[in-house]
Amino acid sequence: MPERRVLIVDVWARRSGKRLSTVDVLGSGPRTVAGVLEKHKIDYVIAPIEILLENPKVLQEDFSALFISGMSSDIEAARRAASLWRKAKSRKPIVGGGPLATEASKLLDAGSDLVVIGEAEETLEELAVKTSIFDGVVDLNELRAIRGVAFYDSHNGRKLVYTGRRRPLSSRRLAEYWASARAIRFYPYYWAARVYVEVVRGCSNVTIAKEFVRAGGKRIYPGCAYCSVLSIWGPARSIPEDRVVSEVKRLVDEGVRRIVLSGSDFLDYGRDWQLKPGEFLASPRTPPPNLRQVESLLKRLFSIPEISTGEVVVMVENLKPSTLSEEAVKLLGQYFHGTPVNVGVESGDERLLEKMGRPFTLKETLKAIELLIKHGLKPHVYLIYGLPGQSKESVQKTLKLLDRLESMGVEKITLYRFTPLPATMLEECKPGDPDDPLNKLLIERVREFNLKAKHKMIGKKLMAIIVAETSKAYIAYPIKHGPVIKVDRVSARSFEGRGLVGRKAKILITGVESDRVVRGRVITLG
Repeated sequence: MPERRVLIVDVWARRSGKRLSTVDVLGSGPRTVAGVLEKHKIDYVIAPIEILLENPKVLQEDFSALFISGMSSDIEAARRAASLWRKAKSRKPIVGGGPLATEASKLLDAGSDLVVIGEAEETLEELAVKTSIFDGVVDLNELRAIRGVAFYDSHNGRKLVYTGRRRPLSSRRLAEYWASARAIRFYPYYWAARVYVEVVRGCSNVTIAKEFVRAGGKRIYPGCAYCSVLSIWGPARSIPEDRVVSEVKRLVDEGVRRIVLSGSDFLDYGRDWQLKPGEFLASPRTPPPNLRQVESLLKRLFSIPEISTGEVVVMVENLKPSTLSEEAVKLLGQYFHGTPVNVGVESGDERLLEKMGRPFTLKETLKAIELLIKHGLKPHVYLIYGLPGQSKESVQKTLKLLDRLESMGVEKITLYRFTPLPATMLEECKPGDPDDPLNKLLIERVREFNLKAKHKMIGKKLMAIIVAETSKAYIAYPIKHGPVIKVDRVSARSFEGRGLVGRKAKILITGVESDRVVRGRVITLG
């Protein structure tokens, strides 16, 4: 029997095959797939899609199956990966997964033989034990017995077959799996990237956006109307502490220097463990944050030598206003002082937020942002333009909100274009139009906001990792996250003999290139 060896192609945030943002974000999805393969002693290679497109010779290696992992917006990148595979490997299986799988038929039409829907761990494990997929064979009779997959029945007019949703894994079951740390080495710049470590899976907001419920209409999806986290991953569950600490330690040993503790709300961590057996988190408010458990996790993480000395930086991702009490924010400030954290605000229109199923008020959100700033954190705010129901009035309210956020000292606004995601209440709506005059107002105001914030950085010193060099500049990322820094080669000449790429450096911000990029010069090397 030939060796079971899998190629995992990462298309996350690549859309048509090229990463649209910087290369400093590495999610945990492909590493989670790799962890299941390691558990079953199946060899693998991970290739970000851009590397595969630049070097298709990777496909000349002996692989028995291709796995594609990505988001729903990455369907074209998935199609390109599948096309290259078919030219090189003919009929060997292609398996798609991640949020990309919420539209199974599109992924199957793009070339996949099989789609894994929802949480992948148990499904992949059964595929490894009970089917021939990893041996390079697609047997439809075997697949019918595996829950959580979709495929076309080629013997029945290409009828779509879905074997049914799996129950979400419990915290106890999640402890039996891991996201591979060894797999991180397949990524260029992993040593400079923000590497995501899952601490909470799913979401605690089960609100129904009632405005979009139609009699006899489509399926009802709980959660914020524009978000698919709950419908894909289920209710919020905490990853057991030992597993999180073990993964972080292993990533540090592999040379990772920037780690993000990810989840829809970091302060959901341990809240589900306060419930009775069989219950699940159905509110972002009750029970309150399990600060004893949060502190236990943080104490263990920050006792890791490389983290305690600052050689490795740990950050948190998202925070919900409903869990940001004074006590909770004070605890976060003790560990993450000076670190950016993300807060979703989405709009300055209270009516529109309620319509979207947002479970907290604008007043509550602004209070949370004030608390974060008070305790030394740096809130970054998310907004969305083009939401269904957006009006001139709601845009004006959002513009006023931006003035308020600027006066409060918020450093960055991320403005997303509304994109109708599958498995959401808004999946049939039109995307936001960047050429719409109202949207243009928001886009320009946010650009101006971020540009002003960058000018305020002039004269400040940041610790950063120098990632690459061009003919005119070195490129660096602030270690605690922030704008891309261009370091003029002339100003760095005295340090070049010591090798700059891959080094930490203290950089003085000297100018602004755009609302996303600043200029600087090296003061010292770390």
